[in-house]
Amino acid sequence: MSVRITALLALLVAALTLGGGGGAGAASQPPPKIDLSSPAAIDAYLRSIGVDPATVVKQVGLKNYAGPNCPGADWNCTTATRVVQVSHENQGQEGQGDNEFECKPKQAQVPPTSEGANTCLIVQTGTSNHATCTEEDSNTPSTETCEITQTDAKKNSAEVDQEITQTGELAQDGNQFAHVHQEASNQNQSKIQQTVTQKTASGVSTDIQMQDALQQVKVEQLATGSNNSSNVRQSQTQTESGDALTQLQNTKTQPANCTDDTAKPPNPNQCTNVEQDAGSGGTNLSYLQAGIGEKQTSSPLSTTGTQTQGSSSGGQGGDIDQTNPSNVGQNTSFANLSLSQFQSSPTGSKSHNQATDPGCCGISQIGGAKSFEDIDESTVMSATGGLSPFQNTSLLGQENQVSGGGFAPMTSPSNSCEIEQNAQTNDASAHPSFSGSGSECIGATLATDCTRAACFCTPGIEGCPSPDTGGPGIGVANLPVVLLPSKPTFGLEIPMPDMSTPADFSP
Repeated sequence: MSVRITALLALLVAALTLGGGGGAGAASQPPPKIDLSSPAAIDAYLRSIGVDPATVVKQVGLKNYAGPNCPGADWNCTTATRVVQVSHENQGQEGQGDNEFECKPKQAQVPPTSEGANTCLIVQTGTSNHATCTEEDSNTPSTETCEITQTDAKKNSAEVDQEITQTGELAQDGNQFAHVHQEASNQNQSKIQQTVTQKTASGVSTDIQMQDALQQVKVEQLATGSNNSSNVRQSQTQTESGDALTQLQNTKTQPANCTDDTAKPPNPNQCTNVEQDAGSGGTNLSYLQAGIGEKQTSSPLSTTGTQTQGSSSGGQGGDIDQTNPSNVGQNTSFANLSLSQFQSSPTGSKSHNQATDPGCCGISQIGGAKSFEDIDESTVMSATGGLSPFQNTSLLGQENQVSGGGFAPMTSPSNSCEIEQNAQTNDASAHPSFSGSGSECIGATLATDCTRAACFCTPGIEGCPSPDTGGPGIGVANLPVVLLPSKPTFGLEIPMPDMSTPADFSP
């Protein structure tokens, strides 16, 4: 827990340094604009993201389509899955300027690419840009990648659906990456769904079962005085059973955090970074839902060995930055992070280890006439049979609402924020909740840390003390934090995360 407390102290020092507790705001910059104004500029951009321009199909026309179903003879069509589309209107000609992209690499690629069957890349510059990526795979290891860039449009729309299903193998590894960059004068819409399902019952009493999953999303949206909308949903379901001596789930060290905030877990299995800039004043809306369910059970023959789920450097990381001018526009953000870990083995000497470290949402919201942010985080751990389990969970919620320009404190009562955390282990639990407005939403930080036997909260709360003093801990003073009902898991079987849309996901 000392690492978490040190990170929190560093965050708060930075917050107080930058404009009256405005916190980390100077680190938040609007997403950079991308120059696609000429063929040379397009090639330079492709090289900047590691793509050889010679491997990309380029379409220039009034209506451009890439995908398996050409809309008609008046469309410029290709079936390639790595494409640049430039509408005529952007070349000085009048017209609608439509660009359409449908990437479905589960079908045969034409032409084939060296990146494999689940790689989509589209760069669109036109009045109306629409792109979809649909990727499915059952191999192991598996990697799915979707890169979408849309600029110079009145309206941009991007949809990504990535799915990996792995069954049977002793070692399973699934990786999903999605990046959407959008620039529009009217509206940007992005919807991303990533799903990894892993299941195995293979192995004999000397074998190792190993399941690892990585999901990363980056969304950048710039609207000139209009609307940005982002919806990200990530889910991982891992199930191991049978006779294996060792069972491992999400124990591999993953790449560095894709967010900008060093206080979050350094190597999360789920990571989302959303940056929205409404330009001269508009609406930023972000939904983030991330869920991980891990379940390990052993047969009656497997009484020795090890069951391990997660790590203290892994888990979930979210970063949502929304920008508007001071006192103009609206910022709204919802984030729901949930993780469940269950282990069961016959009575014996099998060891149980569970750890995770979710954190969200960083620098938060800058400017706007009205802002609202809601963070919900939950971790549920349960282990039965074998030795007394090692359990360690750390939840971090950060919210920071400041004005535009000089990042001065945002004290308007029209701003509001909420953080709710629920941590449960075999013999301990804590369910702190914070709801505030105005100045209470400046650098608001709530942390909950639980071991198998005890929970600590920051700031210190009666019934859930700080780890250092047993009383008020570090954090923002006088936050109206309350403890809600909660109870330990007592080693009982627990449900995996519910990925239906949370009831409070409504503007």
